Amino acid sequence: MTELSPPRSVDPLTVLPRELAEQILGYLNFRQLIKTSFVSKQWAQFIRRTPNLWHHLDLTLARRKVKNAFIGRAINIGRLKLKTATLNNLFEFDRALSALARTCPLEELNLRNTGSLANDIVSTLKPVKSLRILRFYKGTTLGSGALAEIVKNASPALEALVCEDMSVHSRPHEFNISGCDFPNMQKLDLTWSSGTPAILSVLQSLPSMPNLKVLKLHQISIKDTTACPLVDLSGLSQLSTLDLVVDVAYAHRIILPTTIKSLAIGTWSRRHVHFFTDNPVFEPLQWSLPLLEELRLCVAELPFDDFELALRTRGGPDTQQPARLHTLSMTLSDIRGKLTKETLSHPRLAELKHLSLERCHGVDDSHLSIVASTLPKLQSINVSGTEVTGAGIKDVVKNGLKKLVANDCRLVGLDAIQWARTQGVQVENRNTDTTTGGKKLRY
Repeated sequence: MTELSPPRSVDPLTVLPRELAEQILGYLNFRQLIKTSFVSKQWAQFIRRTPNLWHHLDLTLARRKVKNAFIGRAINIGRLKLKTATLNNLFEFDRALSALARTCPLEELNLRNTGSLANDIVSTLKPVKSLRILRFYKGTTLGSGALAEIVKNASPALEALVCEDMSVHSRPHEFNISGCDFPNMQKLDLTWSSGTPAILSVLQSLPSMPNLKVLKLHQISIKDTTACPLVDLSGLSQLSTLDLVVDVAYAHRIILPTTIKSLAIGTWSRRHVHFFTDNPVFEPLQWSLPLLEELRLCVAELPFDDFELALRTRGGPDTQQPARLHTLSMTLSDIRGKLTKETLSHPRLAELKHLSLERCHGVDDSHLSIVASTLPKLQSINVSGTEVTGAGIKDVVKNGLKKLVANDCRLVGLDAIQWARTQGVQVENRNTDTTTGGKKLRY
């Protein structure tokens, strides 16, 4: 071949419809786009004049430290098109963020593995009035007071705030965002390793978020001696997803709106093992949740009779609503008592399709037998880490099951797994041998 370009070769950008070419180039990351723009002048013009290709500076997969020269090139090309930045593994984070905030109309900022941030970030982000989404992932630390200032400055436009671990921020009790209005806030996702005072401050600020749809407050380990007082969320009329796992003494101290569709609730504190039944007035728990579709209970100890309390509704029109609950999950609980058909025959479980009993101590074949005979519409079940055997697996599979998750089930043999697969069931089975350092055997 004497020619660099064969006679029949064509430039794909000249023959493909613009929409199709744009869709293909959309699979490239930011760094690949910059390299592709050097193919020819025509490619450079096409790529640089397509705003949708440059809206997100995504450095999530950066394995090496990203140099300032690359950030400068990205800004020069993206400039007014660049609205989302995910910064990770940078040489000089402060300079990069300052240049982006000064030049680009940032609407979304995601920070991961950026190390300990100086308080100068507050003044850097203060002029950015268009910031709608702010996420802090693991590997990024900032003083809680500085974080509160950033959130307050962005409060008029802020729609989502996510912090994977608030406890790594120095003095978490200083995170106080009360006194500000968040008219556009739709998602609030905060996780603490500890820090009840900071959670109390967030709870006090919730009335200023009338349009909140997704709320997640997680307290992973309980180290404080004072539990949260009354948690009143009844004023959040738009709330549809709630993930509330904090140090609350008992469920009766939580007031929920009727709009919730997905609910995860509980406490990992061993001080409150009877989360649903311990209360000073001995009244049964009665939440009115007519729209509930998913329920996940996160408690250290759970008598089977207790979870039925969360399904009760107050007297009124909602008691006539059809069953909507399709997913029930109990994880890492010490199951107490005996599961009966009466317990699973609750009207709100009539349409249940997905059940998870993952790592629940006390679950055995007798429970699966009751499940198989009482929940005819069940499609998937997770019994990982339980005491079930092949006999229990056989019971639920015969009931028309479509998916079975049975990881780390030491009493389930390979023959039971293979038999389940021959019945057309999708089976996930992985055993971890902890005595050999976590060797995984896949069947």
